Amino acid sequence: MNQPSFVYKTQIRNFLYVGRLSEEKNLKLLIDVFNSLPDLKLNIIGFGPQEEVLKKMASFNISFLGAISNDKIFHYYQSNDVFLFCLLNQSHGDWLLRRL
Repeated sequence: MNQPSFVYKTQIRNFLYVGRLSEEKNLKLLIDVFNSLPDLKLNIIGFGPQEEVLKKMASFNISFLGAISNDKIFHYYQSNDVFLFCLLNQSHGDWLLRRL
Protein backbone atom coordinates (compact mmCIF):
# COMPACT_ATOMS: atom_id res chain seq x y z
CA MET A 1 0.00 0.00 0.00
CA ASN A 2 1.36 3.40 -0.98
CA GLN A 3 1.42 6.40 1.30
CA PRO A 4 -1.49 8.69 0.37
CA SER A 5 -0.54 12.13 -0.84
CA PHE A 6 -1.15 15.09 1.44
CA VAL A 7 -4.38 16.98 0.81
CA TYR A 8 -4.81 20.39 2.39
CA LYS A 9 -8.33 20.76 3.77
CA THR A 10 -10.05 24.02 4.48
CA GLN A 11 -12.81 22.35 6.50
CA ILE A 12 -12.60 19.51 8.98
CA ARG A 13 -15.93 17.68 9.11
CA ASN A 14 -15.36 13.90 9.31
CA PHE A 15 -14.06 12.23 12.45
CA LEU A 16 -13.20 8.58 13.06
CA TYR A 17 -13.05 6.37 16.13
CA VAL A 18 -11.72 2.81 15.80
CA GLY A 19 -11.79 0.45 18.76
CA ARG A 20 -13.75 -1.55 21.25
CA LEU A 21 -17.08 -0.11 22.35
CA SER A 22 -16.65 -0.44 26.09
CA GLU A 23 -17.00 1.79 29.12
CA GLU A 24 -13.27 2.42 29.69
CA LYS A 25 -13.04 3.98 26.20
CA ASN A 26 -15.17 6.93 27.37
CA LEU A 27 -17.33 6.90 24.23
CA LYS A 28 -20.36 8.37 25.99
CA LEU A 29 -18.43 11.63 26.24
CA LEU A 30 -17.53 11.48 22.56
CA ILE A 31 -21.15 10.87 21.59
CA ASP A 32 -22.37 13.68 23.85
CA VAL A 33 -19.98 16.08 22.15
CA PHE A 34 -21.01 15.08 18.62
CA ASN A 35 -24.70 15.17 19.54
CA SER A 36 -24.18 18.87 20.21
CA LEU A 37 -22.30 19.41 16.91
CA PRO A 38 -24.74 18.31 14.18
CA ASP A 39 -22.62 19.75 11.34
CA LEU A 40 -19.82 17.30 12.13
CA LYS A 41 -19.82 13.59 11.28
CA LEU A 42 -18.53 10.87 13.60
CA ASN A 43 -17.85 7.40 12.18
CA ILE A 44 -17.37 4.63 14.74
CA ILE A 45 -15.71 1.37 13.77
CA GLY A 46 -15.77 -1.49 16.25
CA PHE A 47 -18.02 -3.49 18.50
CA GLY A 48 -18.33 -4.27 22.17
CA PRO A 49 -20.56 -4.48 25.22
CA GLN A 50 -21.75 -0.85 25.07
CA GLU A 51 -22.72 -0.89 21.41
CA GLU A 52 -26.51 -0.85 21.87
CA VAL A 53 -26.41 1.78 24.64
CA LEU A 54 -24.22 4.04 22.50
CA LYS A 55 -26.42 3.61 19.43
CA LYS A 56 -29.46 4.70 21.44
CA MET A 57 -27.62 7.82 22.61
CA ALA A 58 -26.35 8.82 19.16
CA SER A 59 -27.93 11.42 16.90
CA PHE A 60 -28.17 11.31 13.09
CA ASN A 61 -24.60 12.54 12.52
CA ILE A 62 -23.03 9.49 14.21
CA SER A 63 -22.62 6.26 12.25
CA PHE A 64 -21.77 2.84 13.66
CA LEU A 65 -19.96 0.86 10.99
CA GLY A 66 -19.33 -2.34 12.96
CA ALA A 67 -16.27 -4.48 12.39
CA ILE A 68 -14.16 -3.64 9.35
CA SER A 69 -11.48 -6.03 8.10
CA ASN A 70 -7.86 -4.92 8.34
CA ASP A 71 -7.44 -4.96 4.56
CA LYS A 72 -10.28 -2.42 4.17
CA ILE A 73 -9.84 -0.19 7.21
CA PHE A 74 -7.18 2.00 5.58
CA HIS A 75 -9.94 3.47 3.40
CA TYR A 76 -11.68 4.83 6.50
CA TYR A 77 -8.48 6.34 7.89
CA GLN A 78 -7.90 8.06 4.55
CA SER A 79 -11.45 9.29 3.99
CA ASN A 80 -11.89 10.89 7.42
CA ASP A 81 -10.22 14.11 8.51
CA VAL A 82 -9.37 13.32 12.13
CA PHE A 83 -8.79 10.11 14.11
CA LEU A 84 -10.13 10.39 17.68
CA PHE A 85 -9.66 8.55 20.93
CA CYS A 86 -10.82 9.66 24.33
CA LEU A 87 -9.25 7.37 26.90
CA LEU A 88 -8.82 9.08 30.22
CA ASN A 89 -6.43 6.53 31.73
CA GLN A 90 -3.90 5.82 28.96
CA SER A 91 -0.54 7.25 29.98
CA HIS A 92 1.34 6.52 26.76
CA GLY A 93 0.43 5.95 23.14
CA ASP A 94 2.04 2.62 22.22
CA TRP A 95 -1.43 1.23 21.44
CA LEU A 96 -1.79 4.09 18.95
CA LEU A 97 1.56 3.31 17.33
CA ARG A 98 0.40 -0.26 16.70
CA ARG A 99 -2.45 1.10 14.56
CA LEU A 100 -0.22 3.19 12.31
